[in-house]
Amino acid sequence: MTERTSSIERRELARMFFESTHKKMSPSTIVKYEDTGLLPAPSHAEDEASLRNRLERLELFEAMRGKYGMALSDMAALVAAGAAQGGPSEHAREQPEEISRKQAILRNAAGLFAEKGYRGTTVDDIVQATGIAKGTFYIYFKSKEDLLTEVVKNLIQETVMAIEGSLAGEKDFMRRLMSKGRTFTKLYAENRDLFSVLIGETVGNPRLLGQLDEVYHALVDPLLDDLRVGIESMGMYEYKDLVTLAYALIGMSQMIGFRLSEGVEMDLEQALETFSLFLRRALFKG
Repeated sequence: MTERTSSIERRELARMFFESTHKKMSPSTIVKYEDTGLLPAPSHAEDEASLRNRLERLELFEAMRGKYGMALSDMAALVAAGAAQGGPSEHAREQPEEISRKQAILRNAAGLFAEKGYRGTTVDDIVQATGIAKGTFYIYFKSKEDLLTEVVKNLIQETVMAIEGSLAGEKDFMRRLMSKGRTFTKLYAENRDLFSVLIGETVGNPRLLGQLDEVYHALVDPLLDDLRVGIESMGMYEYKDLVTLAYALIGMSQMIGFRLSEGVEMDLEQALETFSLFLRRALFKG
């Protein structure tokens, strides 16, 4: 199956998913499911039955993500463990409880980070708020820095899912970009401390740098889908490196958000209008 044919099939699967759940699913997210082995890759003889099978699996795993906040890697490990033992294991049956405990740690950490700041919050504060032993914390997270990346990742995933849901059915390219720009700007402004510390903690730490890359991929991937639509349907310049362009757009939103968080006197609406005008002139021909 050619890459073009696979792309067409993924778009069709995304369309079917939206019709079934009324939630938007980007083709790039479908690729991630395929890369983890949770979703079979498009077959050479793709038919309605195989599409339906892929759709059912996609709906199942998305429901698990929504209910338990599971990462794709966690779901893949759980499925692999079940397959290796010939079916659901005792560990697999206990997994929802374990997920709930991890989510409780993340939820309490996010609240404490917002209240006391990242530097002012200790692991002891987090375990006391969660009602667990300190050793239990380290079952789920190697360090407070690892916890920070998960907190920010959750924050971004929730934001992206909310905005993609609100934009479901919206075809206007610029409205989609500006709506995302506004949301991302507010996200940065309201969580400046977390983003600043996270970026600082990654300096000289390849492992955390890789996690930071995952955090930003959650923002970049939906933008890439929009930019491709802009090129295919809206007459946008055919930039060769859309990833760099997506990161540049995120960077502009981030800096506007940081300025807002510093209390700099600026009119957000005017800033966004300037941003919109810049984008129209930078992205479109003529």
